[in-house]
Amino acid sequence: MCHNKRMETQEVSAEVVDPGQSFSWQASEFIHHQKTASWYMVLGVIAFALVAAAIITQQWISIAVFATMTAAVVVYASKEPRILNYRLDNHGVTIDNKPNAYSKFKSYSVHKDTGWHMIDLDPTQRFAPRVSIIFDTEDLDKITAILDTKMPRVDREPDWIEKLTRSIRF
Repeated sequence: MCHNKRMETQEVSAEVVDPGQSFSWQASEFIHHQKTASWYMVLGVIAFALVAAAIITQQWISIAVFATMTAAVVVYASKEPRILNYRLDNHGVTIDNKPNAYSKFKSYSVHKDTGWHMIDLDPTQRFAPRVSIIFDTEDLDKITAILDTKMPRVDREPDWIEKLTRSIRF
């Protein structure tokens, strides 16, 4: 489920972004898929099998790790996304009043899905996580016009973890 609401828009030229121009919108912090009871049952069966295997092989610490991981997955899978305020301007990307300068990112990539798009901003720091921004499909040109003036677009294929989480609707 993706909640999007445009707050303000201004025409954006693909060549130059005037200092006063910006684009703001509201969207979910992540895409949330409702989980059915069978989804949780499959998770429970997998967790039970892992714990059983750990008991058989006498991997006592693994039992605690599997139980903790299962609890963390249940908590995160049940979490509802917050609606965040996003803003692009000449200074950087602001997400819920937290500014991020463009210099923190080396490139961006666009991922298309049904009804929404997501941009991943790749950080310049080696172990920093990617920053993901969700937006309506109709806003793609406005957002990429601003980002194109600030950093290169390097579209990439989703890695195996991203493919896995999409396929299990996590």
